[in-house]
Amino acid sequence: MTPYDGAVVGVGETIDLRFNVNIPVDVRAALLQHIEVISTPAVMGGWHWLTANVVHFRPATFWPAGTKVTVNANLMGFGVGGGIWGLGDWSSSFTVGAKHVSLINNRTHTMQIFNNDKLIATYPVSLGKGGFSTIQGTLIVLYKTPVVVMKSCPTFHTPAACIPGGAQYYDDPVYDDHCDLHERLLHPCCPVVGRLPGSCGRVARLRESQHRARCDVLQIQHSGRRRADIEHRIQRLVLRRRG
Repeated sequence: MTPYDGAVVGVGETIDLRFNVNIPVDVRAALLQHIEVISTPAVMGGWHWLTANVVHFRPATFWPAGTKVTVNANLMGFGVGGGIWGLGDWSSSFTVGAKHVSLINNRTHTMQIFNNDKLIATYPVSLGKGGFSTIQGTLIVLYKTPVVVMKSCPTFHTPAACIPGGAQYYDDPVYDDHCDLHERLLHPCCPVVGRLPGSCGRVARLRESQHRARCDVLQIQHSGRRRADIEHRIQRLVLRRRG
């Protein structure tokens, strides 16, 4: 399960469960009846199966800052068919930290950073250029890393990108916040920041100190590229208050 036991996460965190076998469609609802999510304060949320062996839970809106969450799985002896049974019960808890939301606007080429709904900073940014437009919508920080080397040649496969000194060439170590599973990144960049679209679907910003945590939120507006609509058929449930 992620987040891991004892973790402190952002308000956009989802609870992700990965099973070591595929769960048949006809037993998924019954399996979820054996998994209890308890939060203080109580919120409403729901489950969604991403694949046959991965299911995640998210609240209807962002977790309130300071929420305490515990997941109890009572799977000992639960049968999924084919002679496969749950091997044990377990419990895991995490805490939601402060509410950190970054609002990125492609029309104004700015990123506004909010801490617990208070604007604390504004930075110039540039989003993806033509053909590589940045996906708009709500993203979460999956992880951050001190150094990622961005290379132009594996991206473009053109002489201008593969020959040092070419118009599209770069081979730069940068600090990155990894924002989603499609390699959307938030990273420091060059003088184009704040003026014109100039990156390959990423968000470039002038270098500044990093305070984002896993599953802090980035909301991208007016990039012109929407995510495909995904039909979420989830079971609604009210989380019980601890105690």
